[in-house]
Amino acid sequence: MKIALALKSELKDRNSRAKLIAGWTGANERTVKNWILGRYAPCGRHLVGLARHSDQVLNAILLMADRQDLLLARKVEDLRRRVLELAALMGGARSLSSVPDHAVGAVPPTARDYHDADGTLHFLKRGLQYTTPDNT
Repeated sequence: MKIALALKSELKDRNSRAKLIAGWTGANERTVKNWILGRYAPCGRHLVGLARHSDQVLNAILLMADRQDLLLARKVEDLRRRVLELAALMGGARSLSSVPDHAVGAVPPTARDYHDADGTLHFLKRGLQYTTPDNT
């Protein structure tokens, strides 16, 4: 039933939900309509196809598996991506995009951000120093 709710939630504005989902999974449209109505659940390979295309289905699977930690990790990664996009819009994209993905994380409590006399912002992450121009 949770998969049906996830599919309805994700595709609530689509008239041809069944056709779209059938395209994602390779399942018959009648079968997909039964999934959406909650009559039957998708088999494993179809469930993987649904999770590949639907964040709502993936979240439902993680919740049913009692893996909220992975759900939180997905949200943190999404937030990190959005912050980098915002930084790019604000002009810091050149130096922030050079930060390796594995180095971007929570700033240790001992790290301090500071500005040089020339206005360059320095910030520390995991013992490494990165700089970005201050456009303010």
